[in-house]
Amino acid sequence: MTVRTILVPLLGTGADRMALDTATAVAKRFGAHLDALFVGADPRDSVLVLGDGMSTLMLDEIMQTAESTRQSRLETAQHSFRAAVMGMAEAEGPAPSQGATVRWRETIGRIDQVVAAEGRLFDLTVVAGVEPNSGAGGLITEAYDAALLFTGRPVLVVRTPSARLGRVVTVAWNGSVEASRAVAAALPWLVGAAQVHVVTVGLSESSAGAGHRLAAYLAWHGVAARVSSLKPGVDSVGAAILRRAGELESDLLVMGAYGHSRMREIILGGATRHILTHPGPTVLMVH
Repeated sequence: MTVRTILVPLLGTGADRMALDTATAVAKRFGAHLDALFVGADPRDSVLVLGDGMSTLMLDEIMQTAESTRQSRLETAQHSFRAAVMGMAEAEGPAPSQGATVRWRETIGRIDQVVAAEGRLFDLTVVAGVEPNSGAGGLITEAYDAALLFTGRPVLVVRTPSARLGRVVTVAWNGSVEASRAVAAALPWLVGAAQVHVVTVGLSESSAGAGHRLAAYLAWHGVAARVSSLKPGVDSVGAAILRRAGELESDLLVMGAYGHSRMREIILGGATRHILTHPGPTVLMVH
């Protein structure tokens, strides 16, 4: 897969800059176009949630507060955008031989609905991981869940800034459809990586065998991957993968997302939810 178009949903929090810095680096690496899309909440939604039984004066105050918050976040997002894309050419459409380009856009709506609709027409969506104490953790989670579950496209969840993303790549492989799609989406990074590691987690020899079969496939693309198999102990699968990625000093983790239902992962736990909610490298995921 060639990365030609990148979507970065912005919420006007400190996490925007981390997503933008990574997205601009990816755009420059692949000569891609980046759309930075600020999604502001509709003030009327605040009235629908909070306004039952309130007076007209109180409703006006709620609307004004919501609009003030939206405007403040818009200014924060614009500042992050200008700082991250400095020197890059702006473009509304394809421009031959122009290299990496950017475009700023704004819309009002629900972050999950906007990201789901927009992300289906981009090669890659880049979102920040949840930023502690950002005050927008719920919205950020909605953004990457919508991108993962409802676009059908790869999602880059940025959790750790990296000067050159994809120097050391770990692929978490379980042979699933989701993992296969993630590997296909990650090929541009895998081909250019200094080191590629395939990690499987399982109790049987078949798990390690699956890893070697993936390595044999990657060899056809000129990728020399090293295979290791982990046996889960007291740690969950997600924790074992993160620990191994850390030992390998990976700056990019590639894996399928939500092999089980999202609700099951939230209630019972799962590798996707664990990795998205615990410190670790940037993750390229596909559902």
